[in-house]
Amino acid sequence: MAVHGSEDGLRFAVLGPVQAWRDGTELDLGTPLQRSILAMLLLRESRAVTPAEMIDAVWGEDAPPRALGALRTYVSRLRAVLEPGRSPRTRPELLISVGRGYALRLNGEVLDLTLFDRGLQEAETARRAGDRAGAA
Repeated sequence: MAVHGSEDGLRFAVLGPVQAWRDGTELDLGTPLQRSILAMLLLRESRAVTPAEMIDAVWGEDAPPRALGALRTYVSRLRAVLEPGRSPRTRPELLISVGRGYALRLNGEVLDLTLFDRGLQEAETARRAGDRAGAA
């Protein structure tokens, strides 16, 4: 299975508004609910999120009767945005179905939060080594 990310020009942001870019062009991620679903998938770092978890996080106790259908529609729309050249008859490679849930298959170089965490770790390592300039 392919793992996507910087090699195909995709980048994502969750520190601030949920955003995505392909080759420097911002992608239209749709409605706030759709962006919330993408954020959940990004924060799981390639681990599956069940529909029940998504519905609970997005709607909580006020979930509409057809929340599962709406969720599937949002996932379908996100797949179209994230893999625009994919034929509807081919399996998604980026936003995949895993068991009864969904996962995003990304490398660690494309999410702003991952890069931020790595920078913090590098700064802490430099601090422990007495490298104040490197820590800064």
